[in-house]
Parts: sequence; structure tokens; C-alpha cells
Amino acid sequence: MSATCDTCEPAFIRTAAPPPHNVDVVGTINALASRVASGRMRYLRGDVPLMDMLDLARSELKFTIVSFMQCEDCGAVKFWGLCIRGAPIYKTVGAERPALYQWDPVPPRQSWARQP
Repeated sequence: MSATCDTCEPAFIRTAAPPPHNVDVVGTINALASRVASGRMRYLRGDVPLMDMLDLARSELKFTIVSFMQCEDCGAVKFWGLCIRGAPIYKTVGAERPALYQWDPVPPRQSWARQP
């Protein structure tokens, strides 16, 4: 597994803000969703689909919202997490992590999803 994969590493998009809040959340979600849609990454498990993560976070009905994906090029399993009171996290984790993660219930979709 390469430390600098051209598929999964550039999906994490930074801003000019000071760390640890220098993450472009919308840009990162869009980059990850694009890679999943194109088959370059595989969505393993998450609280909600990638494109719903920010809406659920904005609702403040769930403290942390996470997704796990696997890069089809390098094999790395990536953890992407949003927290309503902290900085976003994008990191490589062990392949066993999605199964070991302490999943909490997600509030009913109608209580946080945007209406079309």
C-alpha cells in the first residue's frame, strides 16, 4: 500500500484556514463521492450516504457522522468523519475498522434531510 496514492490521497481537500479546521468539507465529500461513483473507491459502510453527511451534521441530531471507503487502486481503507463540535477527519485505518466501529443509531431521515 503506497503512502501517496493518486486516487485516495487527493480526495482530502484542504483550505487556507489554520489546522485542524483547514478542510474543505463540501469539496472532500464531492471528491469522495466522485471516486465512489467512478469505481475508483468503494463505499464500505457509513452512517448515511456520503452526500447526506453534511445535512445530518448541520442538523446537530448526531454528534459524529462517519463513512468508510476502500481505494481500489492502493487498497487503503479510509475513514471520513464529521463531528459537530470538532474538525473533520480523513485517515487510513485497518481493514477491520468498519466492522469494529461503535455504530450509533441515525435519527429518522425526515428529521434532518433537506426537502427537494
